[in-house]
Amino acid sequence: GARGSGVQMPGDSAAVATNDERLLRFLLPVSVFVSGAVVMVLEVLGTRLIAPVYGTSLHVWSAIIAVTLLSLSVGYWVGGRFADRFPYASAYFLVFEIAALLIVLLPVVREPVLILTKPLGLRGGALASAVLFLGLPLTLLGMISPHAVRLAAHLITDLGRTTGQLYALSTAGSLLGTLCTGFYLIPSFRLRTIFVGAALVLILPAVVWQLASARRHLAVALLVALAAGLVAARPLRTAPGVKYVADSHFAELKVLDEGGARTLLANNTIQTQVIAGGNVALAAYIPVMAELAWRAKPDGKRALLIGLGGGVLPPLFASWGVRMHSVEVDREVVDVARDWFAFDPHRYGVTVGDGRQLLASAGDTWDYVVLDAFAGEAVPIHLLTEEMVALIDQRLAKQGLVVLNYLGYREGERARPLRSVVRTLETHFPHVTTFPSFPPGDYGNNIVLASREPIRLRRGPRPFPVPPWMEEQIAIAEPIDTSGAAILLSDDYNPLDLWSVDASEAWRRAAMEMWPREVLFAE
Repeated sequence: GARGSGVQMPGDSAAVATNDERLLRFLLPVSVFVSGAVVMVLEVLGTRLIAPVYGTSLHVWSAIIAVTLLSLSVGYWVGGRFADRFPYASAYFLVFEIAALLIVLLPVVREPVLILTKPLGLRGGALASAVLFLGLPLTLLGMISPHAVRLAAHLITDLGRTTGQLYALSTAGSLLGTLCTGFYLIPSFRLRTIFVGAALVLILPAVVWQLASARRHLAVALLVALAAGLVAARPLRTAPGVKYVADSHFAELKVLDEGGARTLLANNTIQTQVIAGGNVALAAYIPVMAELAWRAKPDGKRALLIGLGGGVLPPLFASWGVRMHSVEVDREVVDVARDWFAFDPHRYGVTVGDGRQLLASAGDTWDYVVLDAFAGEAVPIHLLTEEMVALIDQRLAKQGLVVLNYLGYREGERARPLRSVVRTLETHFPHVTTFPSFPPGDYGNNIVLASREPIRLRRGPRPFPVPPWMEEQIAIAEPIDTSGAAILLSDDYNPLDLWSVDASEAWRRAAMEMWPREVLFAE
């Protein structure tokens, strides 16, 4: 009968049982493949769910991965017990539909969950958000594999081989879900669209089964479809001044006009801020970087900029005849700089790619190598190692200059990251000097100059104009004392992510206090 076969059927005839078993033999591998894909869609999208408040730092990724593994483990355990108690296809496919319903609702609960967890700080809040967003749907998806094996046990004799095939298909689905989400879905569609699409794909095997064998259970699938339609039709969350929103491969980007300023936000932290309608930087460290480069080496002709942002540095270097070529890892950032920040990529030249790879592959020599590749609170650790410094040494002209922006603490134990960056530069450049940028205090942008020769700053008026009200902010301060405890950073050992947690939390808190909720959650 139906109970003994593990297949819930509307009738008792052998013909019906045979038809249902044939359908189930087809749907089991398809369904575990789909569930495996959706698991990884959720894991990858989880970082984007919590990015508006917590960014996409190492701690965020660690929280997402930990919650994914824990939820799947609980799901495997619960799923095995559930399958033994309810060894029916109808119960199996009901799990798909409940999980799909929860996935559809994720864009709806995003804002209240993030607001609720924000007081817990960067690490605690990211972990709590991951649990609240992903814990239950991933647990349900974890229940699917043991239930599929339980159903397969009633349909085949070669259980070992079939079990292996089911788990292989689930893993293959996870592989496809990971690649599609990271390489295509995130930069091509809004998050809500991806969640709705994932939910609808997830219920397809259930709908096929229910149409053929258990129509009375279609009500849950219809509920999922209704919820998906309502979520997809929700008006986009907008905010005054938000001109542009897009998800790139690396961050959620926004362009905000407010109080005469235009700001490029990456995961709601400032990347570039200019006077609206032009490319005059409002952040003091930008003209300070350019002025220090000119005063230390006024005769350079070619510069490489790693990290484009809004594209405000190349025109400043051009004011004393330097042609600056930029390398930017995020293609969407290049488009935003062109469309919203008056940056001309044809005039200055841009390569979309990784700065370290460009240095390793290109044979060009540069008078200046400028590193300004911070993305919010994320530390680009692969650009801050002895191996990277060695590449710069190979590509820098004999009397060339390294100019590096490092955001962090300046004094005491918390300044160990900055001191370690300086020590790492000193492995190839014996003369390294660090200048603090506005505002004064223990935390902020620090401009590091490195050279093979002693660094002497020339006098005279800077070669580019600045707004009169910025004069005090961009005055060159006395160098920072970077002596003290430090380590050599390498590809083998680079703890900057761990050491920068306090700085990351400070940076993230400042961003959260700066923007109203409407801006933080604008779509």
